Amino acid sequence: GSLANGGAAAESEARPPAPTGPSLSMAERREIEERLEAADRVPRPASLDAAQARRLSASVARAHQKNQLERSKHPDDPSKFLESEMALHAEVRALQDLASAPELLGE
Repeated sequence: GSLANGGAAAESEARPPAPTGPSLSMAERREIEERLEAADRVPRPASLDAAQARRLSASVARAHQKNQLERSKHPDDPSKFLESEMALHAEVRALQDLASAPELLGE
């Protein structure tokens, strides 16, 4: 996707579907979809230096670790790990933008 529009157009098609299962109501599914769409609209930086790229990488690792912990604590109740899931999604989106546009790294 284009970084000018935040990459929302093409990447939103690549976004994984919202979790489904017997423990999610239709309202919960809609909320998840709305949050994912809102995360896709977050503006992306124009460029990153090496320190910012390292911070982004560390931030993704922390979000992943927290999400895994929440998922292991509440494997049968997705609403209990929804916040960490959304945080991880936002971090991964930022990392995807960097991976798809290495020119952002600058010098």
